[in-house]
Amino acid sequence: MVLMQFGRKSGSVADPSWHLRAVLLPDGRLAQHTWLSADGWRDEPIPGADELPGRFALPGFIDAHSHVSFGRGSDGPVPVDGPRAEANLERYARDGVAVVRDAGGAPNVVLALPTVAGRPHVVAAGRHLAPAGMYFAAVHDPVEPPDVVDIALNELAAGARWVKLVGDFPPASARALSASALPEPAYDLEVVRNLVNATHKADARIAVHTTTTLVADLVRLGVDSVEHGTALDPGTIGHMAARGTAWTPTLCAVLSCPEDAPEERRQRVAERRERLSELLPLAVRLGVPILTGSDVVG
Repeated sequence: MVLMQFGRKSGSVADPSWHLRAVLLPDGRLAQHTWLSADGWRDEPIPGADELPGRFALPGFIDAHSHVSFGRGSDGPVPVDGPRAEANLERYARDGVAVVRDAGGAPNVVLALPTVAGRPHVVAAGRHLAPAGMYFAAVHDPVEPPDVVDIALNELAAGARWVKLVGDFPPASARALSASALPEPAYDLEVVRNLVNATHKADARIAVHTTTTLVADLVRLGVDSVEHGTALDPGTIGHMAARGTAWTPTLCAVLSCPEDAPEERRQRVAERRERLSELLPLAVRLGVPILTGSDVVG
């Protein structure tokens, strides 16, 4: 796979030009007789163009964990409407992002976004699957255990390609008492097992938000990507490598810390930074697919 970004530099002697024969992602179109230069795409040969190596070509950066229908509020994410979601996509485009995996949002907004030339291609998940009180209330439409599979399948039928599961989260009752409330499992593992099986049967994938050691069980049950994963350990990373499970560490989110943050939070972020500085290189060496994502704060 080749990821290319072209741009002119002032005073440059020559700009690169390429003859491209590859499958263009994300739509899968085969390009046989296409040439590419700093001036863009063309169907006429460019004399002296080099053969672009690789079998697949991406048109720009990929944001693998984004929330197109969310904005950033003082107490967490806040919902945005269709026009503001489209404005978010325009911002991504200006930053060179060509593909966005929307890792959970308002289905009536994300799944209804029009395809517009020049904007990123959106690979959408549906809503955050979690029961009442187990996600940020402002952007959460709760899903109780008996309804999880049906809701997920309905959103896949409406155009989602991923399912977003909240694996663990601090309950609202605990958050009301302390800003440092600890996360708890959102669903029983049998509910998760049924959801994973139904998602895969529908030829889709499942991403899971997790920041606790529950991640080991979630990987064992077959989730396709771990989002955040701040409690991963070397053994679980080894299982992920064997299974092909991806990891999106969302470093912008998990390592963000305002200067006036309480000492407890700053210490927790410092510990995460040290832990991730060891685990990420290990994951790369073992062959875990590492995805980059901005989350809401990036």
